[in-house]
Amino acid sequence: MQANFYHLKTNQAKVGCIIDIAMHAIDTAQKLLIVVSSAEAAQYIENALWSFRHESFLPSIITNQPNTNGIVITTQQQTNLNNAHNLLNLCQSISPLYTQVKVIHEIYDLSNDQRKQSSQTRLDFYISQNITIEHSSNYA
Repeated sequence: MQANFYHLKTNQAKVGCIIDIAMHAIDTAQKLLIVVSSAEAAQYIENALWSFRHESFLPSIITNQPNTNGIVITTQQQTNLNNAHNLLNLCQSISPLYTQVKVIHEIYDLSNDQRKQSSQTRLDFYISQNITIEHSSNYA
């Protein structure tokens, strides 16, 4: 198991990172489960994926039910709804789904002290679980 932490500060960088993670999942034919904290956040991510370029889109679905889509966005945290290989956790807490995937993607949010502390808590938890950690800050 591996956890990838993306050290980001701006909303633009976060959205760019989310789109890149989704594109990589599609390019490698690996399913992606995106966990968010609210219906509003789910809709925001869905809109970003469907409209990130004028000439293309990343098909995804918002649901709390099992689904076969390659990219599923959900607020539900009990079941890996699409049997995803990758989990993108956009919540401020550790998703209980981390044990049901091979790769966890986390945003290490540098936008304020509270989010930074929450990110560090998640990082420390994964380290305590002996999960391999990778870091990236390749987003403006």
